[in-house]
Amino acid sequence: MIEKVFRDPVHNYIHVDHQVIYDLINTKEFQRLRRIKQLGTSGYTFHGGEHSRFSHCLGAYEISRRITKIFNENIQKFGIVMKVS
Repeated sequence: MIEKVFRDPVHNYIHVDHQVIYDLINTKEFQRLRRIKQLGTSGYTFHGGEHSRFSHCLGAYEISRRITKIFNENIQKFGIVMKVS
């Protein structure tokens, strides 16, 4: 699979290099999220909040990807999962 890169104002660039994630993003249901504002009617009060559910979901994916990468590195490095307190 060829890597797909999304430009994001918070995370800079979001790289998608797994086919299953790319296929999920390309579904009509996921693409519909582009038209739904994250803040809903609160956008009338908070004019700077212009992001969509689509960009929110991509950002959540990026954070999850980073956390998973750290966990995998710790498993390989220490042979165990580090306890988070």
